[in-house]
Amino acid sequence: MALETTTRDALLAEILGDIGRLHDSVNSLTNMLPTQAELVETKITGLIGLLQVGVDLYEKQIKEHTNTNAAKVRMQMESDVLSAIVKFEKTTNDSVQAALKEIEITAKQTIKNEVSRPTQKALETLHQGFGKTLVYCLASSFVGSLMAVAIIHITN
Repeated sequence: MALETTTRDALLAEILGDIGRLHDSVNSLTNMLPTQAELVETKITGLIGLLQVGVDLYEKQIKEHTNTNAAKVRMQMESDVLSAIVKFEKTTNDSVQAALKEIEITAKQTIKNEVSRPTQKALETLHQGFGKTLVYCLASSFVGSLMAVAIIHITN
């Protein structure tokens, strides 16, 4: 786009230089040929008008071309941004899911190591101790019953 602008500017400068030379020629003709100068000046003025129309058309085409390319670039940039957003969301979602899975695994392992195993060991200890305690209770009851029977028997 910079090349087009530079080329356009160069062409415009050349055309304006040509117009300036034409204008200078008209002025010199006015001095040399006063009767024909008016006719030549009218023709040159007409040519200048045609050149201006050509310049205006050229500028219009350059603007249309530039606007068309700018619209294409803008649409491509918008497409690229949307693609980047989708990729970012997918990557973020995948990362979050992986992190949550890792947290779940770690939490389950921690619960197993810190809660379940100690609780199971305590229950096993209680079961072992419960049996002994039950035996002691039964033995105490039996001994107490024997003593009660013996005391009743002695006192009677």
